[in-house]
Amino acid sequence: MRKKKATLEDLLKQKLCPSPRDENINVKSEQEILKEKAKNFFDEGVAFLKEEKYFEALFSFFAAFAIDNSLIKAANNIIISLWNLEAKTVAIKMAEHILKIDPENIRAKEHLEFMLNNRE
Repeated sequence: MRKKKATLEDLLKQKLCPSPRDENINVKSEQEILKEKAKNFFDEGVAFLKEEKYFEALFSFFAAFAIDNSLIKAANNIIISLWNLEAKTVAIKMAEHILKIDPENIRAKEHLEFMLNNRE
């Protein structure tokens, strides 16, 4: 007797709704998944920043901050990326924006002070 071929729908159901026998399943909440994605984008951005690939870093940091707006360190790295892309006015506005969200953010204060003293 031939076995019924599994359809794509069958495979997805198995993946999304595993059987109760599968005891090693680690179910993550949507929030945990989003935090993890944000961290992955952030880590990717840091790698690009180290390679001086500022545009690619900017994309990654924006994605991380868009997914998790509590990830202020991503926003601080957006400032660095913008500054290095010669978007100095936007970088300054970003630092000011961060300070509206988190007035005690030391890194944003340092960035803003540096940028105001070094814009040309």
